[in-house]
Amino acid sequence: MSLQLKRWTEMKPLLKKRFAQLSDDDLVYEKGKEYELMTRLQQKIGQPAEEIERIIRSFYVAYFTYRKLL
Repeated sequence: MSLQLKRWTEMKPLLKKRFAQLSDDDLVYEKGKEYELMTRLQQKIGQPAEEIERIIRSFYVAYFTYRKLL
């Protein structure tokens, strides 16, 4: 997974809001264990890794763009 998960704590609530089936345990991230996180997300969301990465990237862009506007 090429996705860098900076500020993950701010992304978790957005993902939970978008995908109600995700639990806090599903969104646990430890540095160096990106593959395990992606596997959990794929199983719960039912999308391929590439699509999940695209969704997370779009959340990052939207979140940080919005914060800059405030």
